[in-house]
Amino acid sequence: GIRTDVYQYTSGMDPEEFVLLAVQHYYIIHGKDVEPDKMKQVIQDILPSSYIIPQSGDGKIVTKKGKAAINEKQLDSMVELAVTKDADFKRVIKRLKQKFKGRDQVKREIKKDVILYAQNKWPITFSRVFEIQMLSGPLVDEIPFGNISVGRDKIRFYASDTFILLSELNYSEVTEIIGDHDPVLNYHHYTLQTVYGDYTFTLPMGADLGILLNLIHKNLKEKSTLAIAQKDYKPTKRGGGKLELLRGDIIVLDSESKNNVAAGVMTGVNDRTNREGEFPVDIVYIIPCTSKPESKVLRGLVLHVMKRAVDLNQDIEQQDHVNLHTLEAYAQKYFRSRKTTAWYYEATEIKGPLLHRFDGQVELSAKAVSMFRAMMAYAMMTPVERKKITQSDLDSIFDYAFEKNKALKEELYCQLVKQLTFCPDLKIETRIWELLWLLTGVLVPGKILFHHVTLFLRSSSNPVALECYNRIQKIQRQGERARGPHVIECSANVNRVKIRQYVYFPNGLEQDFVVESTTKASELVSNICRELKFVPSSANGLSLYLESNKQPVSIPSNTYFFDFLTQLRGHDKKKLDYKIHFRRKLWIDIIPGDDKQADSIVHFYQEKDNYMLGLHKLEVEEAANLAALLGRADRGKGAPEANLSNFVPAYLVKATSQSDWAKKIYAATGNLRDVNEEEAKVRFLKHVAAWSTYGTTMYPIKNDTESEFPENIYICINQNGVEIVDANTKESLSKYPYYNLNYNSNAISIFLEVRMGRSSKKYTFDTEIGDIIGDLIDDYMKIAENEGKQDD
Repeated sequence: GIRTDVYQYTSGMDPEEFVLLAVQHYYIIHGKDVEPDKMKQVIQDILPSSYIIPQSGDGKIVTKKGKAAINEKQLDSMVELAVTKDADFKRVIKRLKQKFKGRDQVKREIKKDVILYAQNKWPITFSRVFEIQMLSGPLVDEIPFGNISVGRDKIRFYASDTFILLSELNYSEVTEIIGDHDPVLNYHHYTLQTVYGDYTFTLPMGADLGILLNLIHKNLKEKSTLAIAQKDYKPTKRGGGKLELLRGDIIVLDSESKNNVAAGVMTGVNDRTNREGEFPVDIVYIIPCTSKPESKVLRGLVLHVMKRAVDLNQDIEQQDHVNLHTLEAYAQKYFRSRKTTAWYYEATEIKGPLLHRFDGQVELSAKAVSMFRAMMAYAMMTPVERKKITQSDLDSIFDYAFEKNKALKEELYCQLVKQLTFCPDLKIETRIWELLWLLTGVLVPGKILFHHVTLFLRSSSNPVALECYNRIQKIQRQGERARGPHVIECSANVNRVKIRQYVYFPNGLEQDFVVESTTKASELVSNICRELKFVPSSANGLSLYLESNKQPVSIPSNTYFFDFLTQLRGHDKKKLDYKIHFRRKLWIDIIPGDDKQADSIVHFYQEKDNYMLGLHKLEVEEAANLAALLGRADRGKGAPEANLSNFVPAYLVKATSQSDWAKKIYAATGNLRDVNEEEAKVRFLKHVAAWSTYGTTMYPIKNDTESEFPENIYICINQNGVEIVDANTKESLSKYPYYNLNYNSNAISIFLEVRMGRSSKKYTFDTEIGDIIGDLIDDYMKIAENEGKQDD
């Protein structure tokens, strides 16, 4: 399939991935250690035909289908890589031989692994594909016409011509499949009801699609071990093997449970109470799955099933949950009103704050009422309004809770828990749970109310309660947020999706990472380092930078990610367009080669940019050698001798002729034939690590205030101190170690005070990045102070 381009590498072929596949194929054919000549033939045999590019008579590559050529040199590199991979694969073979005695059994296991790889890499080739016309749903604006593929694991939607994947659904997310047939036109209409909304589409002669979808759905339900209670079930007599259930409870079904379905009963364990027993079949919804769905999907299923149960039984009153902990006892001591209705749901607007501590405090009392009004307005939004929730909608609820030393945070907790207690309207209840979910991720009430809130959350059968409980516990450990929830958090929660933040790296690549309400910058940095397989110690000094319309600003490590977004949005609360960059901020004893992954993705590109500023003086010969290394390490920039401006600092380009540069660089390149891209990056870093500018952050400053220095200077900061450099001559003008330095900064200037014995000298530089420079100096000074204390 790969050879004939049935299985296509649409986004480019990963050499390591492909070579591992070739090594597996080699073992299936030859069954012994890799021999280079045989390995080369195996790679040629399975190489996609679109990558085998013939050469024309003049020796030039003839391109084909827009794919990159695999020339002889690259083929040899693949063989070398295969020999390396063989050493790792031998360990796999050894484990397989210990498990299976026969050689054929070992080969069969390798073949299974290859098939699994293909199924995951090219799922569409293992699926039935149908051309459809979207009629309504989340994709109707993206693909009026498209393709649906029905595979063993998922349902996927693709663009019609390009087959770009647009959306995918696990079968567990599909709650119902509704089909309809137009006999005149012979068109079939289908609606997939899911936890994310309904997908409605049509296709001609599409009976097979409905049969296939329903068959898979039915088979998964028969194999499933999970169900959701659609309504409360309280046996007339306690015990007797009967299982008490509350609407929304998740039940883990007994493996023998299906045998009793004909008798109208099933057996399982209530996930909330951990008790086992029998219950009627008709009160549960069986989830079509073979493994437990993600918590977001599970929560969506519970809410969907609970809503459907209410829709089908409008005449059934919502039953009181006798096990639910309420604020009744708390209200008797701390609420203004002594009415019995004070602590549970009220449809009418409150006339004053719930807590009696605000008696006589007119301003806070008015804000408490305003919070309640905004909360209920959110709960009663129309579906159209729900699609356009704004930051102002959230701020009108949460902002008051952050004012006056967060005096109203307990009032907001009480209002939300009150409205969730015995709420008769499922729609309102669901939306207030959304608000409580947001609140538990930003603020923690006082000790007494915290006790009651956590009991309420632990006793509630709503699956959101567990998430709220975990969130409030984490915020209590980590510390409260400084600002209210961001609209991004709200939208993700409403749509039951994870927040994925794109991060941009110095090497030009970008990747998305999950960010939660409770994620601090340091936690995201650690997650990125773990994902990219950096050495753990490399995380120290790496930082996230937020770039909007100004200079990128470092996000303090102990700051909550969404707090920083809200802070930069400013008082006008306009939408903030931004990018998140990942860079090294602090260079403390960073030795090239200790973490080659960090060197390759981060360190090399930052140091290359510094080098190109030309603040380190060097001769033409040295610059030519470095240009050759850069050309080997960063091949996307072209040949160094033909693109000097990309490889040689500007001040040196005219130091010799173009032909002389080409000659010197070409000679230096000849010594690097056996050096690959990654090794070239490390060699470059090792070379510049000997310079005083290594690990230095350089800020260009136009000096209009200090006559002692020229007009154009650089303020250079590293672990040794602060240095002033002439931007034109590249000469160092002054160096100030941190133990001799005081500083102050603001948005328009940086102030330096240098101690000289009993006297001091003061400098002020006007710059719009004064705060940024001051922030970096502050971080280095803190490290210097800590090291000084340790020495003492």
